[in-house]
Amino acid sequence: SEKPVKNRISIGSQVLLQETTTKKSSTFTIVAPIEASPLEMRISSQSPVGNALLQHKSGDIVDVETPGGMVTYKIKKVS
Repeated sequence: SEKPVKNRISIGSQVLLQETTTKKSSTFTIVAPIEASPLEMRISSQSPVGNALLQHKSGDIVDVETPGGMVTYKIKKVS
């Protein structure tokens, strides 16, 4: 089985994201779909944002197709 790559985003990762346009920062935890709770900032690994973030690392820029259009995030921190 594959070992998770250190500091790459996977289920259980806590991720600090910054929207590149608004500069608004948010911290999310990537969780299994059954544990997802947007109000608690727990986003599903299968959601548009969660899926786009998987395997990325701190410093990466990620474009996410959301229902409201394309959003670009900078990954500020992964823990």
